[in-house]
Amino acid sequence: MLEWDSGFFGLKVGKLKSNGSLPEAEFDDFDLVYVFSDIPLTRQTFPNLYVLPVDRKVTYSMQIAANPGLPEGVGSYVAGDHDPEVVRLGIQSGMYSRFKRDPNFADGQFEQLFSVWMRRSIDREIADEVFVCISGGLPRGVITLRDAPGFASIGIVAVDESVRGQGIGRKLVQAARHYAHQHHFPALEVITQEENEQACRFYEKEGFSLKKKEYIYHFWNKGADRDRAKHS
Repeated sequence: MLEWDSGFFGLKVGKLKSNGSLPEAEFDDFDLVYVFSDIPLTRQTFPNLYVLPVDRKVTYSMQIAANPGLPEGVGSYVAGDHDPEVVRLGIQSGMYSRFKRDPNFADGQFEQLFSVWMRRSIDREIADEVFVCISGGLPRGVITLRDAPGFASIGIVAVDESVRGQGIGRKLVQAARHYAHQHHFPALEVITQEENEQACRFYEKEGFSLKKKEYIYHFWNKGADRDRAKHS
C-alpha cells in the first residue's frame, strides 16, 4: 500500500506494474490502484474493475557534456520559503496530470496535491534543488531537481502562463543542465505527458531524446465506496 497517497486521499491506494496481465485478486484489498504498463491495456480485460486510462507518460533524456552555466535571472530557491507565487507555479505544472484528468477525485484535490508537492520540494524533502526564474521582480518559472542513480531528474517544471514564449523555460532547462554538470551526473531526465504536445516539442527542441513510454491506469474497485475520494 502507498502510505502517503492513502493518507492524503483517505483511500487504500496501491501501485502495480503490469506486463500485460493483472490478476483481479490483486485489487481486492484496495480502493484505488495505479497501474503502470509498457503496453496499452483494455477495459474489457478486467470486467469487474472500473478502469480509467489517465496518462501516457513519456520520459526524455539528455546527455550532459558541458556546463552551460547558470542563466541570468535564475537562482537557487531558499529552502522553507513558501512564497504563494512559487507554490502557484507548482500547481500550474500539473495541468495535464492524471490526478486532474481522473474525475473520481474531488474538486480541489488536484490543486491541494500539487501544492503539497511544491512545498515539500521547497523544503527539500522530495527534491535536492529548486531553481526559480525572476522576471519583473516576480517568480515566473520554477524547476525542481532530484538526484537519481546515474542522472539528475527534473520533477516539477512550470512557467507562468502570462510570460510563456519568452525564453524562461529554456533558462530553467539550462539551470538543470548546470546542476547536473556541477554534481557530476552524465544525464538529465524529465517526465511529461504525451498529451502535452507543447512540452514534448519543447524538450525535443532543447536536445532531449525520447527514452521510454508508459501507460498509466487508475483501477477503481467497484466494491469500494469511491465517493470517499469525492468527500474526503
